[in-house]
Amino acid sequence: MLGIPVVYDVIDFFPDFVFRYKEDGLGLGLLRSIASRVFEFNLRHADRIIVLGQASREYVQRTLGPSRRGAITILPNGIPREFAENGHSLGSLLASRQATGLRVGLIGSLEFWIDTRFIVDFVRTLRTLDPTASLTVLGGRPDSGSPDVVSELRERWESSGLRDGLFLRGFVPYNELWEELPRFQIGLVPFKAGLQISQYALPLKVLEYLAAGSVVVSTPLRELMDFAKGAAIFEGDGSAAALRAFGLLQDPARLSDHLVAGSSLARRHGWHELALVLEKELHEAVEGQTGERLRR
Repeated sequence: MLGIPVVYDVIDFFPDFVFRYKEDGLGLGLLRSIASRVFEFNLRHADRIIVLGQASREYVQRTLGPSRRGAITILPNGIPREFAENGHSLGSLLASRQATGLRVGLIGSLEFWIDTRFIVDFVRTLRTLDPTASLTVLGGRPDSGSPDVVSELRERWESSGLRDGLFLRGFVPYNELWEELPRFQIGLVPFKAGLQISQYALPLKVLEYLAAGSVVVSTPLRELMDFAKGAAIFEGDGSAAALRAFGLLQDPARLSDHLVAGSSLARRHGWHELALVLEKELHEAVEGQTGERLRR
């Protein structure tokens, strides 16, 4: 492309992202078709393609064919080293619950890919098991995300009989996040499973939850299920997910094993190490070298 080496980072840039701008109507099909063509054009003309995991790699390879296999590099998300190395123990998790009640956290903006039904079913079922259960959302501008999705969550919350326990904190500076995370016994990843950007996502929040010692609960997302197998709960139904999460919290032995697995995964994905891999990829793209690499 004009003789300039191109490295294409696939993170989030799937055609489904058009739903951010238009959810229905006659123009949606055309808009998504255009987005798909642009996406494939970028893939076919990139010298290097960076994906988050194995599922994304397979998707890209199906699009391009086996001849471009060597151009694809897997590079997952990472977190600051101090996050990964200063995780929280089972004792601190249980002590936090005794002091503040059962707190569920959601890091990130409330956008079109968030499944508000899953969230409400999850918390409502938790409330039948522990009346102190609450949800705190950290992130999103100006008021925790898309006004439509925020309103949808509030309406579902109230109509379900949950009159309190919903705290929308809005934007929190990243350097203050570590002070908030240890207060959550459960960290949610409630993405709509029917979207490409959900199925091939590997949200940074997962590593942040794991490093903080939270139990991660997610809808069934292909990339994440491969990445965090044995370190998270995956369930398509919010009520069923709540039962599984509560059962885990009530079993110290199983919970301890779960937290150890999560902490180990977080420690293997620090920003510093990933930055070195990315720097090498960029240099090799400029120099015209090829060869598939996997960073897991």
